[in-house]
Formats: sequence, C-alpha cells, structure tokens
Amino acid sequence: MISEAEVHEALERLNDSVRLAQCSLVAALPQIAALEPLRQRAQKLRALLLEAIEALAPPRPVPFGSLESRAYDVLTLHYIERSSVVEIAEELSLSRRQVHRDLKQAEERLAQLLSSWSDTAGAGDGAGSEASPASEELALFAQNPTEVRLGTALRDAVALVEPLARQLAVEVRLPPALGELPVILADRAFLNQMLTQVLSLSIQACNSGSINVTVRCSGGDVAVRIGFRPADHEQLEARLRQAQRLLQPQASISLSDGDEPGTVTVSLTLPTGKPPVLLVVEDNPGAIELYRRYLASSNWQVQAATDPRATYELTRRLHPDVVVLDLMMPHVDGWSVLRTLKGHPDTADVPVIVCSVVDDPALTRALGAVCSLPKPVSRADLLLALNRCLESRSRPAPSSGQ
Repeated sequence: MISEAEVHEALERLNDSVRLAQCSLVAALPQIAALEPLRQRAQKLRALLLEAIEALAPPRPVPFGSLESRAYDVLTLHYIERSSVVEIAEELSLSRRQVHRDLKQAEERLAQLLSSWSDTAGAGDGAGSEASPASEELALFAQNPTEVRLGTALRDAVALVEPLARQLAVEVRLPPALGELPVILADRAFLNQMLTQVLSLSIQACNSGSINVTVRCSGGDVAVRIGFRPADHEQLEARLRQAQRLLQPQASISLSDGDEPGTVTVSLTLPTGKPPVLLVVEDNPGAIELYRRYLASSNWQVQAATDPRATYELTRRLHPDVVVLDLMMPHVDGWSVLRTLKGHPDTADVPVIVCSVVDDPALTRALGAVCSLPKPVSRADLLLALNRCLESRSRPAPSSGQ
C-alpha cells in the first residue's frame, strides 16, 4: 500500500530528477525501481505522477476552484506550477489552513489511486494506460521527419523479413512499380520499424504460402495493404492490437476482410503531411511533460525550451507552428520574450499562446499573442487554442482592396 507520505515526498521532488529517482515511492513500484538509469527512472515516475494528477480532474467542465475540482487544482498549482500555499490561498479565495487540508486530502487520494494501479495494472502503468517503454521510444522517432521514398522503404523492410519468410515458406509479393510509389514525410528508422513489424506479423499469420502488398493513396494518407489467408484470425487480430498500441499515434493499423472469401487485409495507414510543431517555452519540466501528455495522442511534435533566453533563436531556426509561452521564468520574463518574438520579422508571424498563472489577456493581446490561457490549463482548452492557431495560419490574408 502506497502511503500519503511517500506521495508527498515524490511530489516535492517532482522537478529534481536525481532526488525524484531516489525517493521512497520508487521502492513501492517495482517496474520503476528496476530501471537502472536515474534519468529514465525519474522520467517514468514523473509521468506516472502527472497521469495520476490528471486522473483526479473532473470528467466534465466545472468552475476553477470548485469543490469537485479542488484536489486537481491545488495539486497542479502547488507541484506543477510551483505556487506557494499563500499564492494558492489568494488564487482560490481560501484560508491557508484550508489549502493545507486540501493538499493533504489530494495527496491521500493520489496514494489510493497509485496503490490501485499497482495492484491491478502493475507498478508503473496507470489504469487504462497501455504505454510501454517501447512505445515511448517509438514516439520519439517521429521527431525528425524527412522525405522518404515509400518504394525504397518497402524493399528494405522486405529484405529484413526475408529470412523469416523463407523459414515459413511464405512469398512476399511487392507492387511491380516500386519506383513510382509516393514520397512521404517520416522518420526513416520509425517507418522501417512499422513496415517490418506489420510484414512480420502478416508472414507469421499467413496460411496460404504468399502475401500480396499493395499501396493506396487517399487524401493526405498512404495505406500499405497486405492481403493473405490467415491461419488464426483471432490471434492475428490480438497481435495487431498490440502493435497498434506501440505505433500510435504515428500510424494506424486495421484488419478487414479481403477481396476473396477467407482472406484478410492488414492496412498500415501513414500520414504524408508534415506534423505541426509546438515550441513550449517553460522552465518547469513537470509542466512540459504535462503538455506532452496532453498531445501524446495527437500529431503535434512538441519541442521545449527551458531557458527563455534561447526562445528567439529556437523560434527562428525551428519556425514552429505555435509557441506556448510561460511568463514567470528566470533570467528573462515571458513578456520580454513575447515582445522580442513579435519585434523580429523572421518570428513575428509565429502564433504565441501565453499559458501562465498571471492572467492578463489585455496585455497579452496588446503584445501580439493570440490568446492567454490561465494555468492550470486543461487539455481541451490547449487543443482548442492550438487548432485555432493552425486555422488562422491556413486562412488566406485579405487583399489590400478589401
């Protein structure tokens, strides 16, 4: 049973990776304790704690500071936004004693939740979370997309699975004109991993001696379709579901009936467009990881700048689709960063969303930001603001005659 004291200690160390990796809570989570590198252990524990805090958020929109959302609000403000008890009391119009009580009760709820997760899902895996170290690593592969010829990638993947196909006496038939297949934007290593895994599963499930690979383009997506006669339909479906958990959200796998009776088609759908890039300017690693979790099931690539002094150079070099900017940071405050970005021609067109405990929408707009989101920011509000930024950038500018 995980105690409130263990949770409290871990939350106090949330932004100190070395001390977090050595806290007493680790011993209660064997899968995390088994991780040797301190940095990896801290990342896994931090992600678990943030997921548990998110699980305390009300399932429906409620007023900030209401009784239903109080546990989530005080934990987010105190441990993620690093607000003091005095600041939280002022923010929520509560006494300091009440804030202390709310924090203690919230930490007790976290301890109970983590205990139930470790009992039912295994230490280190949140309830309902099917993430794994493999899926986390594969998610990082998508951070550097380049132009890749799909025909070349298919040929390379088939060469990798050839020993397995030969062992099982399965022939892999590729499209006749590989050179005419489209060029897609993807990380080469990740694309190779996806194609190899789906081909391997199909070869192992095949019961007919051959599989046929075709490619279909529709809109902004490309589908690699593998048709064959399966030996065990249910087992294939289960293994494909497992593969989908590893590959999401970068690609999707589906299983459907084939053109001929008794055959199936495994489809691996790949996006061809370049995913939007978000630059988060935030000195708090807990907040950065929270944004990453919010966007984990989307196609956003999240880059981070923990030192606000590097914001202009990073924005100029990356030219992200949106910048999310904190205001209360060391060295340079967010207002100055915003003014710098909007004052240079090469960064002035990048939309900026201010996310801070300092809520001053009038000044935010006057300095050129798109909008201001008060912390703690909900996933729904963040996604809505990001989508509005993309929509505004895609609209044609009005002509001078209008």
